[in-house]
Amino acid sequence: MLERWFNRAWYGGLQWTWLLLPLMLIYRYVVVQRRKSYLAARTKQLGVPVIVVGNITVGGTGKTPVICELACQLSAQGKRVGVLSRGYGAKAPFYPFPVKTDSPVNEAGDEPLLIAQRGYSVVIDPVRSRGAQHLAAMGVDVILCDDGMQHYALYRDLEICLLDGERQLGNRQLLPVGPLREPASRLNEVDFVWYNGANGADCFYLQPAAFVNLKTRQRISVDAFNAGACVAVAGIGNPQRFFSTLQQMGIEAHCIPLPDHYAYAEDDFAQYAEQKLIMTEKDAVKCSGFATENMWYLEVQAQIPQHLLSMFIKRLDEVAHG
Repeated sequence: MLERWFNRAWYGGLQWTWLLLPLMLIYRYVVVQRRKSYLAARTKQLGVPVIVVGNITVGGTGKTPVICELACQLSAQGKRVGVLSRGYGAKAPFYPFPVKTDSPVNEAGDEPLLIAQRGYSVVIDPVRSRGAQHLAAMGVDVILCDDGMQHYALYRDLEICLLDGERQLGNRQLLPVGPLREPASRLNEVDFVWYNGANGADCFYLQPAAFVNLKTRQRISVDAFNAGACVAVAGIGNPQRFFSTLQQMGIEAHCIPLPDHYAYAEDDFAQYAEQKLIMTEKDAVKCSGFATENMWYLEVQAQIPQHLLSMFIKRLDEVAHG
């Protein structure tokens, strides 16, 4: 509930968060000073290019699908890709922790497990610089860091900042008055700014690929899937984006938004046993242990225009070759 209130204020025009201006001024001072101190002392740590894919706003912007697509593109070029993540909410038995396809979600985290199940090498570590060193020692050719723009201790060669094409920067204020983790001027310092779902030259899209049954692993094309009367749940940064996608596909669902990284339990779905349940792939990795045949997830793929990919590859080659 509190999350919804803040989102309405940050993105919907309500002004009550200005009451928190003193906290924002303290936050601004800490952010600016912390960044200065890290940048002053930071040196290049690895012989492997590090690309951070992140954002400066609170909430989801499509980082995980973009990471998967970039990993796919780089793998197709013969590069060994390693993915680095903090592993939000995960409690791994040790760090750095290599994520396997069958790792418990409470040890790996939902997004790292999803990426590992897509076939990529993933390491989680709350100390990202240590995790990057571990991946480099594994012999990868390039490291994609899922989030971490504000983790300044990690040296990065390239930064890709993703923004929600509809929400963009909201009221353009720092936390907690607005949704920004860093000042809007930070966008002038990154290598690329890509927008999720907007119209323009720097935009990418999340394309529905198929519906997958959590229990049987049956895949049904988007056009052939008969949703009927169903329930949709989403514990992601911007649940409404997922619900809008379903609506655009002609699926009328009873929608249940949940907090990002929500920890599902079997009891959450008991009352919907007779209905189809549709969720995101990020939600699905947390529900596989108690999956039933009425549970489906929508697999999506990031559609990144070729000119954006070409510019990214060119910059990466420049970095890799000094």
